[in-house]
Amino acid sequence: MFKFYPKYDALVNNMRESFNSTIVESRKKPILTMLEDIRVYLMKRWVENRVLIEKYKDDILPRIKLKLQKEIDASRWWFPVAAGISKFEVIRGRDKFVVDLLKKEFTCTKFQMTGLPCPHAVSAINCSKDNIRKYVASCYNKAAYVTYYTP
Repeated sequence: MFKFYPKYDALVNNMRESFNSTIVESRKKPILTMLEDIRVYLMKRWVENRVLIEKYKDDILPRIKLKLQKEIDASRWWFPVAAGISKFEVIRGRDKFVVDLLKKEFTCTKFQMTGLPCPHAVSAINCSKDNIRKYVASCYNKAAYVTYYTP
């Protein structure tokens, strides 16, 4: 059986490239000095992130809210048909997907991979009059982010 552990929808090297561009000057220094520069940079960055998240008022992180809004916007083209209390068949033309809200399983597998409801799931969630926020994976909550940046 295929297990869905990843909770991110982009596999790119942007983080590495961004980090490398940040330490360009440090890389010219002797190894211990370079490592000390990197340590101080990371320490400052973590403090900045911790301060920013403490001021943030919502429970879902800002970039995740933007991605969720895109999924909500795309859901208007999908039409849910109830197949039970928490099961739906979501249709758009000839395309069909099964959505099980109780198990949080959707045949497109986008939710399982990203932790964000796909347009099919959003359509079913709206039809069931449920709160879409409870379908966002906990790793995208403010509490999880605070935990990441707490020493």
